[in-house]
Amino acid sequence: MVPSSVATMTTGPHRPSAPIRSGGTAVDGGKAVHCASHTRVLTPPSAPFASILLARNAVRFRCLVLFPVFHSFIHSRVQCGGGGQGGRLWGRACVKRRHSAAHAVRAGAIRWHTPVRLSTPHLSSQSLTGVTMERLDVVVVGAGISGISMGHHLRKLCPTLRFAILERRENLGGTWDLNRYPGIRVVPVASSSSKHQRSDSDMFTFGFWWRPWPNTRVIAPREDIIDYLTGAVDDEGLREYIRFNTGLVSAAFSTATQLWTLTTTSGSTLQCSHIHMATGYYSYESPYKPDIPGLAEFPGLVVHPQEWTEADTAACNGKRVAVIGSGATAATLIPALAPTVEHVTMVQRSPTYFVARSAEGSDFTQGLHRWAKKLSDGVAHKVSLWQMVIEQRLGYWFARTFPQTTKAMLIKGIKGQVPEDFDVGTHFNPSYNPWDQRICLVPNGDFFEAVRDGKASVVTGHIKTVTRDGITMEGGESVPADVIVTATGLTLQKNFPMSTVDVTVDSQPYIAPEHFIYKGFMISDIPNMTFTIGYANASWTLKADITSDRVCRLLQFMRAHKKGCCVPDATGVERAETNMLGLTSGYLKRAEAYNPKVGAEFPWDAEQNYLLDLYRTWPWEQFDDGNLKFSPRPPQAPVARL
Repeated sequence: MVPSSVATMTTGPHRPSAPIRSGGTAVDGGKAVHCASHTRVLTPPSAPFASILLARNAVRFRCLVLFPVFHSFIHSRVQCGGGGQGGRLWGRACVKRRHSAAHAVRAGAIRWHTPVRLSTPHLSSQSLTGVTMERLDVVVVGAGISGISMGHHLRKLCPTLRFAILERRENLGGTWDLNRYPGIRVVPVASSSSKHQRSDSDMFTFGFWWRPWPNTRVIAPREDIIDYLTGAVDDEGLREYIRFNTGLVSAAFSTATQLWTLTTTSGSTLQCSHIHMATGYYSYESPYKPDIPGLAEFPGLVVHPQEWTEADTAACNGKRVAVIGSGATAATLIPALAPTVEHVTMVQRSPTYFVARSAEGSDFTQGLHRWAKKLSDGVAHKVSLWQMVIEQRLGYWFARTFPQTTKAMLIKGIKGQVPEDFDVGTHFNPSYNPWDQRICLVPNGDFFEAVRDGKASVVTGHIKTVTRDGITMEGGESVPADVIVTATGLTLQKNFPMSTVDVTVDSQPYIAPEHFIYKGFMISDIPNMTFTIGYANASWTLKADITSDRVCRLLQFMRAHKKGCCVPDATGVERAETNMLGLTSGYLKRAEAYNPKVGAEFPWDAEQNYLLDLYRTWPWEQFDDGNLKFSPRPPQAPVARL
């Protein structure tokens, strides 16, 4: 006999803790398990005894296999998180041991099946309300870099948890799928002062810790990034967890049940214990479009890069193009358009710091990678990654400590890239210090090459009006244009980190400015909710992997201590006069009125330091630090037998 808490399925490939759709029916390989009120999710072995099912032509054989006692102990450590203090290390050891032990029996129709965790059984409320409600442990919102990272960590560190990833678009990739303007690549900013300056999103640190970037290119185009993310999803078996074309409309938390009730754009309703927002920080729906006099009457094409299509690229061919803006998007778009347009002009209100660097990395970077690769690909990845991390951190520290020296170095570098008569003092001499705002990296100096060739120019000043023939500046200068690109920036979410989701806690609406950010991954007074936001001065992926690991260890801690609810308490926290990214950029200033607050000291501050975060999230991190309030799990409902 199989224990009542064990669910079995027949045939099909081995997929740990695959999500099961609502209705109480699980289907795999043509066979199904159904329960009127409870649905079971099948997972790899987590106890000394497990059932093996061999199914052919509806003939079932069941037997018990004794797993080594030591394996049971190891696996119990990852399931309980080792008390929450060492679960990460136990978890990785367990995953490797479990996979090797199960390898011999995973072929064909033989599969492991184990007791299902019963702390939050699946629920079908059809008998009470007529509406079927699917029950999960974790729901991740967004299938970009952050959502993919979270999915990977949930599978590896919390293999018994049932989760799904909701993606409102038809493709994965997040911002890399949304933005399609010419030249888009991983070069949003640059570190600012060391000899080997670079983009903050070089591909060594842009790649996940658990999936090294496959080549030595430091800068990569959008197409390579999408291929990389797609490969990560498929090779890690995450695609089956992603529900495409499924956005989240509302999320309501009940303290009484310790559950989130979620309504999706597909009309389905879910319940889960924990929700993770992996939606980034800017609005996909409404890019920033300032009110520019006369723009509405301009007869030519007007397009924002966030709304760019292939037809817009064709419409620019042979035309005079004016790009309004001077940030990373403009620096990327202008050299990409220059070869096919008559002329392109960057119209900027004020200058930005630019720095030119090789797309293949410095000679030092390439040489170090070649040396490490002789040892192994894994060593080469780690060496290159840490070289980039340390270099970026030192460059950022130098720029903030010696701002005038850094500024002089940056301006000197630009003078070496442009013609001698170019007015660098007007067009590339910002009024602020380096890293008060981001620094734009120019791969291989392609922007400056377009300027030297006469295909691109720069105009600095305030726009007076847009006419039928182009743009008139307040200083009297005219910029002829057939096409105007408004690369004027982005708009932050107005209820960060909830994106467009209507969020309530016990029927009280979430109002972002009333809350503090805790450790950069939770919001005060919002239970069982976490989120991911990347660094302003380093790769987004570095913070995504750190956050995913931290969330999984928090879930392990809660399970080990039988806690059902966790909420940060910001009572007495002093607000700091800064924002969540610690920058003075316009898009952050515009959002100050509707952003969550940050505190003056850890764990409520807005520290942008990967090395410090890595230390703080080590296995010795304490979650019961007095800032998190935990509540015990409510009594469990009766468990039905299959």
